[in-house]
Amino acid sequence: MRRNAEWRTRYYGLLEMSKNNGSITFEGVVNALRDKKTDRIEASFASKLVATLDPTKPVIDKWVLRAFHLSRPYYRTSGCRESAMVELFYQLGEKYEKLLACSLGHMILDKFEAHYPCAPITNLKKIDLVLWQIRDKKTSPLAANQKDVGRSKAQFESP
Repeated sequence: MRRNAEWRTRYYGLLEMSKNNGSITFEGVVNALRDKKTDRIEASFASKLVATLDPTKPVIDKWVLRAFHLSRPYYRTSGCRESAMVELFYQLGEKYEKLLACSLGHMILDKFEAHYPCAPITNLKKIDLVLWQIRDKKTSPLAANQKDVGRSKAQFESP
């Protein structure tokens, strides 16, 4: 992790505190980790912390965002950007839910489980690993043009 000691102390302190009280939100983590001097928002680290404690939650990652045709918001005012990041986190979660419910998601899970039958991870994490590994849009199952997969893709991308 390439952050200074003060930031790492805050991050791991928040992780420990959240483990003990069992309640954490992405919005709360974003706010707690926001750099007060630079107004930098650590959405990826925030989502990783939340997903560490609740593996049913998504991780904001540029490769996964690209696979879902999402992108990080860029706003000059921090309040707007922070709320847009929170919205992005929930949109990403909804995209995962739709994918997990459609035939394309079932196909990805079936193939993953055929290769790794004893992997003790959530279905969301299985999909996340696949999307992160395939990075190239041309090989992404979300970019496929097959008839059945295409229907699944359209269903999964619909608002």
